[in-house]
Amino acid sequence: LSGLASELGRPYHATSEIRLSVEGNPLDIISGIRRGLKEGASLETIDGIRATYREGWALVRASGTESALSFRFESTRRADDLNPLIEKFMAGAEGDLRDRVFKAAGIGGPS
Repeated sequence: LSGLASELGRPYHATSEIRLSVEGNPLDIISGIRRGLKEGASLETIDGIRATYREGWALVRASGTESALSFRFESTRRADDLNPLIEKFMAGAEGDLRDRVFKAAGIGGPS
């Protein structure tokens, strides 16, 4: 089985938790991200935002103890799908937050 699993590779590609400090109210920043989301995503808005797309999902949550946000991104197919997934999800982010997420993810940046 291990030989078959190594031939198939990982079934998904994900970032680790990305935790970034932010200026201002984290919930206001999450609201801005939500306003920037386009159609094509199924949204869950309990305790943050989880947007599920055909190619994966993205999540942002506010810290309960500090002025910070936590992000996670997972592609259901290829590692290359993470860039456009982050780009879609972060379209409504203000300031340099989108660029900071790409940098923390360590996967390149906006195309």
